[in-house]
Amino acid sequence: MSDFTQLLEAAACADPHAEQTI
Repeated sequence: MSDFTQLLEAAACADPHAEQTI
């Protein structure tokens, strides 16, 4: 697991719709 993965998880936790943005 890279920091990038953690960043995605953090973004998803902060905003569920963040995944769609990415």
